[in-house]
Amino acid sequence: MIAYGSFINTLIDFTIVVFCIFMIIKAMNAMKKAPPAAPPEPTKEEKLLGEIRDLLKARS
Repeated sequence: MIAYGSFINTLIDFTIVVFCIFMIIKAMNAMKKAPPAAPPEPTKEEKLLGEIRDLLKARS
């Protein structure tokens, strides 16, 4: 005899366990995400160009 009920029960149990493991791993990966890095500071050239721009705006 083939035990269909036992096979279906095992299949359902397996599906539930796999889904739970998937959700746990998904939650762990979401917690592991690092915060976004801060933008780099402007270089000396960019600072000087910004100052020149501000002086030209003030002049007009």
